[in-house]
Amino acid sequence: MSAVLNGAKVYQAQKKADMSVLVEKFAPLVKRVALHLKARLPASVELDDLIQSGMIGLMDAVNNFEEGHGAVFETYASIRIRGAMIDQMRQSDWAPRSVHQNTRNIASAAGSAERRSRARFPAGGEGRHDAARPNLRQVR
Repeated sequence: MSAVLNGAKVYQAQKKADMSVLVEKFAPLVKRVALHLKARLPASVELDDLIQSGMIGLMDAVNNFEEGHGAVFETYASIRIRGAMIDQMRQSDWAPRSVHQNTRNIASAAGSAERRSRARFPAGGEGRHDAARPNLRQVR
């Protein structure tokens, strides 16, 4: 019985070593995903927070990845990393997603109304002799 327990301990130690090697190997992937996601987020979101939650996602990916399903580990890990980052942001946000959606809709409507109110045709001789726009008769 003790031989089985020793074998299990050796197996667990080997699994932990393999996990740490994979985490070290794919740590730059976490930073890359975080930078891509950060570009689409408000400035209030910290890159370090994204990387921290991404590392948790990477460890989950290492633990749950099963070969033979036709997926490359890097692809699987990047999906899990991005998902962990988004989940962490949603958990730490005080407002539900619908509030953010309504805010975007209101901002979009206000922007389009402002553009419509500023749109007008040139009056009188405005824009006829702009230096940036060549006269078509001179070009021919």
